Amino acid sequence: MEGNELNEDQCVKCKNNCEEEYYNCDSCLKRIHRKCSNIAPSEARCMPLQKRMLLLICEECKSLIARMPFIIRMLEEIQRDVEALKTARPKESYAAAVVRNETNREGDRTCLPTIIIKPKKNQNPQESKSEIQRSINPSTLKLGIRNIKETKQGNIVVKCDTEQDLKHFRREAEDKLGENYEMELPKKYLPKVKIAGYSGGEPLEIIEEKIRNQNKWINSTEGLKITYIKSKKNAENSTIYAECSGTLFNKMIAQGKIYINWQRLPVYEDLTVSRCFRCQGFNHKSAKCSMEQVCQLCRKS
Repeated sequence: MEGNELNEDQCVKCKNNCEEEYYNCDSCLKRIHRKCSNIAPSEARCMPLQKRMLLLICEECKSLIARMPFIIRMLEEIQRDVEALKTARPKESYAAAVVRNETNREGDRTCLPTIIIKPKKNQNPQESKSEIQRSINPSTLKLGIRNIKETKQGNIVVKCDTEQDLKHFRREAEDKLGENYEMELPKKYLPKVKIAGYSGGEPLEIIEEKIRNQNKWINSTEGLKITYIKSKKNAENSTIYAECSGTLFNKMIAQGKIYINWQRLPVYEDLTVSRCFRCQGFNHKSAKCSMEQVCQLCRKS
């Protein structure tokens, strides 16, 4: 017999063999000596009865019965946890949340087809806006116009609901306003990233191919173009500059690092800002600037 395990002939209380008169516990049916049961003589007369109200419970079973409320409570909690797991959604990682939110915002920014209407002669932008609204009736053309606003350069920007609406609007605007206005679609600038710490010397096409091959979360349909590599005095530490689609940009920023050859390199948003030395404005070059030349210190002509 191993440990304190009892055989069926032993008393559950004194652990001795039950050769004398004994009773069985009404819960576990283990034997217990009559002298160990602490039953009074008046109670002992009820024990032979098959249907009796008096129950004999051993100490071990009494301990278990005392813990029954706790056991029931634990089982109920387990049951609630099981039910909750049936409907629970997997916890979203921080990186996945960033990708999802940035992708949604990217969709909000790019889903509105836009056209720029430029007057051929200098005039008040409010005058241009009024003429456009008088000449074109969105209700008659069944167009959805999201927004129409003036720019500092005197142009009018119109945002349509769909690409089809934009085509209809542009055709109508060219027919009715073509003599005095030019229609131009805005240039789409791709997001830019820079990859620091690159120590290889491969051509740009090879670098792009390796980035796609080694980082499996990049889809083949997502745009990526390595534009140039900038090397410091230390040739072993160069920075890769690239343009990519909006979805890939968000994924790169969320991942934080990418694999190239034997390296795992950090990725950052390229925030390089170009400045016009004619008007002292930003994001355009002086060769394409139509504004007056101003002083770079006081910004006056």
